Amino acid sequence: MPRHPVLVLQHSHAEFLAQWEVPFETLGIGFDYCRPYVGDAVPLLPQGHRLVISLGGPMGPRHRDEVAHLKGEERFLRIALREGVTVVGIELGGQLLATGHGGRVEPCDPFCTLTKAHPTEAGLVDPLLAGLSEPFPVLRWQTDRVTLPADAVVLAVDPQGEPLIARIGAKGYALWFHPQVKSALLEDMVMEYGDFVPTDPLVCIEAARGHAQALGAAGQRLAINVLRLSGLLDV
Repeated sequence: MPRHPVLVLQHSHAEFLAQWEVPFETLGIGFDYCRPYVGDAVPLLPQGHRLVISLGGPMGPRHRDEVAHLKGEERFLRIALREGVTVVGIELGGQLLATGHGGRVEPCDPFCTLTKAHPTEAGLVDPLLAGLSEPFPVLRWQTDRVTLPADAVVLAVDPQGEPLIARIGAKGYALWFHPQVKSALLEDMVMEYGDFVPTDPLVCIEAARGHAQALGAAGQRLAINVLRLSGLLDV
């Protein structure tokens, strides 16, 4: 059995739960980090966790042949979802959740931008977006674009109609933005990610600083809703 009910798959030193640690720790909900990039083994099967969160990282599913653990993680996320575990994929994690269910990923020029997530009709009735019926700010940092699985349900889009949140299966959620973002996390990503850094990341860092309160409020609401979805929070 796991030490804690939440498993977090981390893909780089730069990206971690960050702002999401606040509601988890405040509510006394523990989490275990699995760090395959330093040699931790990705579980073959769910080990009693109620919630699995797969974070972002500099690579993508197209790097499966170069980064061996990505294949194992894609498989693990698929099995966890099939066994009823709530699975949340953030950026890279969302890509792995999508490709593990028939989606596709193609490279794009790296970009980082502050935008707004507009809930769709499906999103307005999905418990992930409870309390977020109005457009809310999100920060995107991406190097790949995703074609969703045929049965995915889009829950929120950007102003151009590009998916930002999709539900995959009964309890799988792919997010193509960083709900846990804070400016220090972006600064670490700039220092660590090399060729995967957008052309002008300072603009994004300043945007995160300038909109920290609104980004934090939306991100923590999503964290609370994720805990409710996974049965770890009753109210």
